[in-house]
Amino acid sequence: MSENLPKAQVSYSDFVKKWNAMAQNFATESQSLYVALTSHQPTLEAQGTISLSIDNPVQEKLINDRKGDILNFLWKELNNFSLKLELSVLPSVSQNEAYLPQDKLQRMTDKNPAILRLCKELDLDFYN
Repeated sequence: MSENLPKAQVSYSDFVKKWNAMAQNFATESQSLYVALTSHQPTLEAQGTISLSIDNPVQEKLINDRKGDILNFLWKELNNFSLKLELSVLPSVSQNEAYLPQDKLQRMTDKNPAILRLCKELDLDFYN
């Protein structure tokens, strides 16, 4: 049955125009979904796979919940019913916050070692 569906060639520029139009349609409904769809540029591979990098599992759930609507829009607009959408969650760049004075001092001295010398000259004791 799926063999009879159109599989027109899709140029990347046409794909990007339709992707942005589709994302804009979702903007009024869900700003979070719009951000998930537009934070990273999707890629279109030769075999019709759309790859989109996303920032976190929450975005993944938002997109997966509307995956059918997303693909239906693209299938119709691009006249290619073989398109697939694959998501990949980017590894998070975790930066520990410095809450304690010792941690703050350590961060500052990592950036500028002269701060440690200044603390010693002023007889500041952050380590007790």
